[in-house]
Amino acid sequence: MAAGFVFKLRTVYYAFHPMGFSCNMPRFTLSVEFKKQIGAHVMKRLAFWRMSLFCATLLPMFSLQAGTTPAVGYFPLRFEENRGQADAAARYVARGSGGVLLFCDHEIAIAVPEGSGVGESNASLSVVRLSFPGSNPQSLPVAEELAPGVASYFKGQDSKGWKTGIPTYRRVVWSELYPGVDLVCYGVGNRLEYDFVVQPGADPGVIRLAFDGVDDVHVDAEGHLRLDTGSGEVVHQSPIVSQEAEMIAGAFRVTGDREVAFSLGEYDSSQALVIDPIMLFCSYLGGDSYDQCAGIGELPDGTVVVAGQTSSSDFVLKDSGKVYDSSGDAFIVGITPSGDELVFSTRFGGTGGEGATAFAVGADGTLYMGGNTTSSDLPTVNPVQATYAGGTDVFITQFGPRGTNILFSTYYGGTGTDRLMDIAVKADSSLCFAGGTVSVNFPLVAAVKAVHGIGDYRDDGFAVHLDSARSVVFSTYLGGTDGENAEGIAFGPDGSVYICGTTWSTDFPPPRGGGKPWTVEARR
Repeated sequence: MAAGFVFKLRTVYYAFHPMGFSCNMPRFTLSVEFKKQIGAHVMKRLAFWRMSLFCATLLPMFSLQAGTTPAVGYFPLRFEENRGQADAAARYVARGSGGVLLFCDHEIAIAVPEGSGVGESNASLSVVRLSFPGSNPQSLPVAEELAPGVASYFKGQDSKGWKTGIPTYRRVVWSELYPGVDLVCYGVGNRLEYDFVVQPGADPGVIRLAFDGVDDVHVDAEGHLRLDTGSGEVVHQSPIVSQEAEMIAGAFRVTGDREVAFSLGEYDSSQALVIDPIMLFCSYLGGDSYDQCAGIGELPDGTVVVAGQTSSSDFVLKDSGKVYDSSGDAFIVGITPSGDELVFSTRFGGTGGEGATAFAVGADGTLYMGGNTTSSDLPTVNPVQATYAGGTDVFITQFGPRGTNILFSTYYGGTGTDRLMDIAVKADSSLCFAGGTVSVNFPLVAAVKAVHGIGDYRDDGFAVHLDSARSVVFSTYLGGTDGENAEGIAFGPDGSVYICGTTWSTDFPPPRGGGKPWTVEARR
């Protein structure tokens, strides 16, 4: 059986215990509470990849607003009012799992990445523009049916650029786009449906769709309209045409160079007619971008909160519309208890890359997200460490209960690679976090180990404790002369901090080595 150990910082007590927690200690006996803490965190780390797999299944089903969705089906696509989080030409923006839709005055821009785009700061994209030749120039898009969810964007250190509490809507409408014809856009899952609603006596023959940014437009054998972008396809499914409960024959018809109309069967012109295609992002190279879950929590009202990392496209249509930043941001998403609506979605990052690796919900409902960053301009509020030290730093951020405001946000780390693995929060809002670092200048306070064990090529573990005023209680390396990782951390009922992890050091006290698990109890 694999073995581990526990020791109390600032004491001389050491004890061995098997991973099964049947204790036979020569110096003292572990408490039931301690065994529960250790057991929970060992199981937590063992279950981490299972959770990641679960979230990997969960996240693609999210309609990633600002980055994300429920365990069954898809969240309906929602339309965010553009308050500066998207290109100025757009009035509204919607984010699907494969791209972004920008609703401009007289066109819809459909942006999908060329290749996976993951981790690229200036990746290319394909932008397909859908316009409506001969339409009413006075007809502009208007959002309708306010949805419960709000979107927030915390990008960069200038708080004036943060966009918070952005309302979302269930549909966008162009009234009288053509005489007697309205265009209604809404989501079904993460697909865009757009209905042409033809009033009695109006002529559907005037409707035209024109596509820019495509190499070819054709109708396949199943009646679907396929747009070849050069790197993949955007597909519009064969239209469903109806009058009340009666189905009418309908099809796409290519009328010219990248221009399309509808062919319709017999219908009653004295009744309203609905032409309903469905737009899909389909078979572009690389598929969906990389999204990973870091943790799941629950708010007192039952809202389920998911945190993690997204590299899904964050498009800004610059000049030719061929540049976007896809280096990755951290996100938090709130989901209704029924799992059918977003309560909020929050995206967090700088000009580099961010990934959330740990998440916790405070007793007051505030949200704690921790992770890793390579950004020098990460949003900070009342920071313990105000500036990026270099390499990969840890970040810790506390949001309000709906992710629309930042209460605390800080860097923590040295000039090497620092990796956060876990975070824990007490009822009084004090917090602790742990991970691994190769930084020989990691910031230390009241350290039980003040010198990195192996220099700048393998990790030492680290643990940090911040009190409720965000002063550092202690910050320390953990390890011997070989590699360590601190992989789990928790507060005990008496305020002790428990840390578990893995060591390769033969001189980690007490001597272990060989990749064995270890546990530490730290007391102030």
